[in-house]
Amino acid sequence: MNAARRLIGALFLVMLTALPAAAESIQLQQLHGIYMVPVQINDAIAIPFVLDSGAAEVAITQDVFLVLLRSGTVSQSDFVGTGTYTMADGSEHSSERYVLHKMAVGSHIVTNVIANVVSVKADPLLGQSFLSKLPAWTIDNAQHALVLNDKPGPTGEQPQAQVRVPRPQPTQPAPEPIAPPPMPGLPAKDLALRGEQALDAKNYVQALYWFRMAADQGDPSAQDNIGLMYEVGWGVSKDYAQAMLWYRKAADHGFARAAAHLGGMYAGGLGVSKDCAMAKQWIERAAFYGNESVQRLLRNGVGGLCRW
Repeated sequence: MNAARRLIGALFLVMLTALPAAAESIQLQQLHGIYMVPVQINDAIAIPFVLDSGAAEVAITQDVFLVLLRSGTVSQSDFVGTGTYTMADGSEHSSERYVLHKMAVGSHIVTNVIANVVSVKADPLLGQSFLSKLPAWTIDNAQHALVLNDKPGPTGEQPQAQVRVPRPQPTQPAPEPIAPPPMPGLPAKDLALRGEQALDAKNYVQALYWFRMAADQGDPSAQDNIGLMYEVGWGVSKDYAQAMLWYRKAADHGFARAAAHLGGMYAGGLGVSKDCAMAKQWIERAAFYGNESVQRLLRNGVGGLCRW
């Protein structure tokens, strides 16, 4: 009888080990007709990403990067050089690349992921720098879900090998660009656009030149970009007081992104004492102005710095 019981027990264990690995199903979110994957970054912010297996690396937008910067979960020590990313219209832009120490999809955590910091006009993308570290995965189109398997699937799919984070290679600093000659008569929007193009190209002297001209005509996007340059230290000495000044000018014109930046400054205590009530006030104002990315930040708190 004991031998029979031992045999039954052994067969039961064999049956358990033969069962397929449990899969985790993560519900996709629909945004503008596109299904996106919710991802938690550095335990600071959760945002939806477009799953793009054709992209080499992850891409996060500048507003998300600022939240990570303000929360202290990303710093200049995480910088790993520059790269190039392609927007939906096919245009190519240079970008700074940083290591994100933790990205989580459902219960699956991936560490040391390289990400490009891209324009706020672009979509956050989940590329191979993240996907290659996941176990075997599929998309369930019927349930609109990302399905992750911890063991190889029936088609013999294997989890991708871990990827080492490359160390940045030393480069010679580029010569500082010369500001263009004045071009009177251009409308503020055209001047601001020239500034954004220079900023994308990292020609900070030219960018500040164009933004100043547009800001003098009251363009809020240019005022907000000047604030950003002072906050991050692009082409100027980092100056939170100046950043607050320019953000406030733009926000007073009803510019949503500037209101969001003010909320982030109050949440992080940058240039002002940390004040979650003021942070909430400015973030809610930005959401009221219709900034969708800000509305996502509002649902998740400001980068984990303030919760409400």
